[in-house]
Amino acid sequence: MKNNLHVLFVIFFIIVFNLINHQRLIPAAESIVRELQVQEDTLIHEGIRAVRSGQTIDSQPDYSAVHTVEAYLQEQHVRAESLNREILQMRIPRQLIDKQLTVVRDGEIERTTRIETEQNIQLDRDTYIIVRADEKLVPVSPSVSRYISEEEELQKDMRYLNNLILIQLQDHSDIIAIRPVVIPDRSLSLKKPEQIFEGKFHIALVDINNPEQVREFHPSIPLQFIADVDDISPRTLSLNHTLLPLSSVNVHDSDPMDSVDVRIIMQSDLEGVSIRLPVRPALVFENPPPKIQGWGIESTKLTVRIKGHTIRDPVSITVTANPGIFENNILTIDQTGAGTVRLRSAGLGISRIRAVSPHFQDAEIDLRFVFPFPFLGAAIFGGIIGGLISRRKSESPGKKSPYLTSAIEGVGIGLLVAGVYYAVGINLLHIEFDAEFFTEGAVFALSALGALFGIRGINALKRSEQ
Repeated sequence: MKNNLHVLFVIFFIIVFNLINHQRLIPAAESIVRELQVQEDTLIHEGIRAVRSGQTIDSQPDYSAVHTVEAYLQEQHVRAESLNREILQMRIPRQLIDKQLTVVRDGEIERTTRIETEQNIQLDRDTYIIVRADEKLVPVSPSVSRYISEEEELQKDMRYLNNLILIQLQDHSDIIAIRPVVIPDRSLSLKKPEQIFEGKFHIALVDINNPEQVREFHPSIPLQFIADVDDISPRTLSLNHTLLPLSSVNVHDSDPMDSVDVRIIMQSDLEGVSIRLPVRPALVFENPPPKIQGWGIESTKLTVRIKGHTIRDPVSITVTANPGIFENNILTIDQTGAGTVRLRSAGLGISRIRAVSPHFQDAEIDLRFVFPFPFLGAAIFGGIIGGLISRRKSESPGKKSPYLTSAIEGVGIGLLVAGVYYAVGINLLHIEFDAEFFTEGAVFALSALGALFGIRGINALKRSEQ
């Protein structure tokens, strides 16, 4: 009798549980009940026959099917509870009525709709909702910005993007409402060694109801960045937490002008939101020579250019060299964006050259003043040639100087003429000679002419004295 009561209790529990939670199992349970009833009828008849014949039996009904159904029902119950935990429900706030909602499931846009009345929504673990707001780049209040960064300069520049995201926490315990925040870090400034402009901004997500908390959520929120620059890295971000650490984006460009626009794109808004990063204009020396000959022998033209700025009015630039001599220390740059100034060497070694102007990044280069071997070589060779030619054209063949004497005189006079011309700018020749830039050929020609005419002049002077 106890076994029969146990069977009936189990069958009753299965049927009730199925009726409440899993009605699709009712046919299976009914089949098991019928099978157990057949087994019990069989056992009753066998018992009657055994009593009549004086025998005993140990047979019991087969309860394995009952245990199989119990295990299956328990598994389905656990799964249902898990699903109930992963599917959360919240009521759409009144402020979001008549806003565009985009449902994103498994990283793809499932649908875009508009909520017209207050209603409940459900989110599973792989789904989130993006609500598009009307206003873009709304300032972040100080009560929130202080949790993002302690730097006041960053706090005042923080802006909300025009999206609100409804998403589950990582542990699926609640739905939170988060907003992306963009934080410009610094304007694009020129990096001196690379001669390229670099800027940076940060992205953070804030739980609008609990802005002080770092909270993880699932799935991750993807963002994409587009800008007309040489490089922006990373071009995409995937965020899965609020607040810190901030996610940084670096912007590089070789020739920006005034400002750079960066477009931030989310899945629900392909148009995106543009932020503007200002450019800090800079002065640069354009293609300066690495070295020139020292001791004042050589001079060079230096070109100063303004980068990152549209010039509307002339800009005054002050140039300095230590050591070195500029023909003019003040340079004016007009709408062409560039100007030139001439520098003459002084001594030997490294010269630090700077160009400065208010509101611009300074330009600074190092220029080497080297020993003037090319000048000396060209001047000596030219002096020798000029001295020998002068000897050959001497008017008194019997009184010609020895070759060595003529060469030495030619070298001395040639060095004097070329050195005075290039170092001081004085032309000792009685002929028109204009060599604006230093070349070995020009030095050779000047030295040779100086030796040629100089020796003749000296000879003429000697004859007049006699």
